[in-house]
Amino acid sequence: MDPPVAVCDTRSHGLARPRTATGGVPVTESSGLDNVEVVKRVFEAFAERNVDAMADLLDPAVLFEPAPTFARPHRSYLGHSGMRQYFDDLSESWERLEVNVQEYRSAGNYVLAFGRIYAVGGGSVADDPASFVWRLEGGKVVWGKVFRRRGEALDVVGLSE
Repeated sequence: MDPPVAVCDTRSHGLARPRTATGGVPVTESSGLDNVEVVKRVFEAFAERNVDAMADLLDPAVLFEPAPTFARPHRSYLGHSGMRQYFDDLSESWERLEVNVQEYRSAGNYVLAFGRIYAVGGGSVADDPASFVWRLEGGKVVWGKVFRRRGEALDVVGLSE
């Protein structure tokens, strides 16, 4: 098992459930980009494996928690250096990894993205549903987590179907 990139207190990332959440209402940030647009750009940078473009969209203290897989047990990544490590880990674990997002939902400072992950590596193929929750502050992503079940992602932000 890999050692953590850094130890952090997740409470500082505002991971607690928000008091209220409103589905489908984008929040405009001072940068002129709404939160959904920022998250769409994060996925674009990921698809291009452009860690520098992604870092421009992330808070320097971002915490990212990908879902554990057979190729990589649970591990969190902290900060821009942690995201660089995440990209390195991806290239070591997967020959191919694609994310296809079909739906975005805004909930205050949170953006949920629902879709599928297709991955090939270690002689295995995975084609699974994935739900992403991103928390933004000041137009930057401060926290992101990948869930296997849609309901888990909705629960984090206090929403239901």
